[in-house]
Amino acid sequence: MSPALKAFLEFISEVFLLLITYFVTPVTILCSLIFQNILFWAVTCIRESWPLHAECFKQVVRYFTAWYWKIFSTIWNGHEIIGRENIPTAGPALLLYYHGAMPVDYYYLVSDIFISKNRIVHSIVDKFLFRIPGFSHVLRAFNSDTGSIDSCVTLLREGQLLGISPGGTYEAQFGDNMYKVMWRTRDGFAKVVKEVQDHGVNLPVIPVFTQNIREAYRAFNFGFTRPFWMWLYETKKIRGFVPVYGGFPVKLRTFIGSPVFFSNSASIEEIRSMSLESLEKLISDHQHLVPGNTWRALKERVI
Repeated sequence: MSPALKAFLEFISEVFLLLITYFVTPVTILCSLIFQNILFWAVTCIRESWPLHAECFKQVVRYFTAWYWKIFSTIWNGHEIIGRENIPTAGPALLLYYHGAMPVDYYYLVSDIFISKNRIVHSIVDKFLFRIPGFSHVLRAFNSDTGSIDSCVTLLREGQLLGISPGGTYEAQFGDNMYKVMWRTRDGFAKVVKEVQDHGVNLPVIPVFTQNIREAYRAFNFGFTRPFWMWLYETKKIRGFVPVYGGFPVKLRTFIGSPVFFSNSASIEEIRSMSLESLEKLISDHQHLVPGNTWRALKERVI
């Protein structure tokens, strides 16, 4: 079979999967988030009339939301977390995670940490998410923000957990089943680590990767469509338009790597390089299906 014919057949198969599974994500993930957003919106309304009760109600809704994702992840993906002991029960830590097309694994992780450690992970997210109607309240309830170097440093100096995906929406939209880390030249997180270290905080940097996440949800960035999505992203600065499809109930395992510590003399480039290496090693150690294959990942649910 010629390479051109093989590429064409792969493109057609992805179009077919897109057409038959595109509804799965809105029905399962987006509707869940919208409903939870409504609950947290109600909390803001209660705060205006009953401020003393609002915080209690907010905590109840947080637990409801976290348990929802915990149960959903178990039923839908047989989700497991390996290395939970690497998340500190107190004190700061920076979680660097690989960003799938749909970061449900990160929702699962944040929920698990809230339940098991009684800690909220502060998350840095793309600002375009706050422009989408129906998500801002749930994002803020779990301390998600666009962030800056100064705000991240402040959070870590206060002893908080902070989650960042240096690849961000670029990695989400243009990554594929080869599981290549796509940080490009981003080093903002390394500058944060360096500044925190300069303030005398010995900060653990923890890599996080979820096995088969690219087989659960896929970004339609194949063939001739890829240059168009890239043009939207690079030239027009438009995020989130690459179609996400799938929602396959594949086996997901989130691996929390051992903490990486840096000396005070480590440069920003050294921090970035060692962090990247730790995440790439976590992926190579645990993503045995490269290139990934949805059918084989589904098979792992029963074997």
